[in-house]
Amino acid sequence: QRVRTKQVRALLESLDPVADDNKITHLSAEVLTPLTAAHIGYVASGARTCAVPRVAYKILQGGQGKQVRDPVSRDTDTLTFFSELFTLGHRSAAGRQACQQLGDMHRRLGIGNEDQLYTLAVLMFGPQQLAAAYGTRIHSDTEIAAAFSFWRGVGVHMGLREIPSDPTTYRMWMTAYETRNFQPSQEGHLAAEAHVAGLGRRFPGVALRLGRAAVV
Repeated sequence: QRVRTKQVRALLESLDPVADDNKITHLSAEVLTPLTAAHIGYVASGARTCAVPRVAYKILQGGQGKQVRDPVSRDTDTLTFFSELFTLGHRSAAGRQACQQLGDMHRRLGIGNEDQLYTLAVLMFGPQQLAAAYGTRIHSDTEIAAAFSFWRGVGVHMGLREIPSDPTTYRMWMTAYETRNFQPSQEGHLAAEAHVAGLGRRFPGVALRLGRAAVV
């Protein structure tokens, strides 16, 4: 396993973080990251968006949202879509179509441009910030640059507007968004618990405790 990881790391670092952003993101998120850790990161990222009451309200949908009714299926759908997008890339015809469909779906749900930009930022920076909160660094500069390039490209093809063009500006925007929009709410608590519930059914025990700690 140690040799394999070293080989994958060498391959990843040999790739270009812009031209090969989808390949690097796949290797980083799906090969080098243990499955349990990947799910904890996904749950923490999803729950983070629930600190915005209007986003939490749309997730709950009066208790009928899929994240509430069937969190395991909802999480599986999302992670499978991400995996397929890593394979397709955002530049291929199929990848661009998938991104456009994703953008159309969010617009039909009434999710505004700013809230979608924030979700994109969480996908870009959330794993790094979570690791930093625990005093560690899990991604190389190549992985960080590729994640930014990949998710920004996804956002472009989703039809999002005013996407910051560099990581520093985007992080500043993310911080300002959270300052403006984060508020404690019952909806936020329930929506975050729905994310944690999916993790608990898939990985009970230690993983669930770690996931809940990451969300809190």
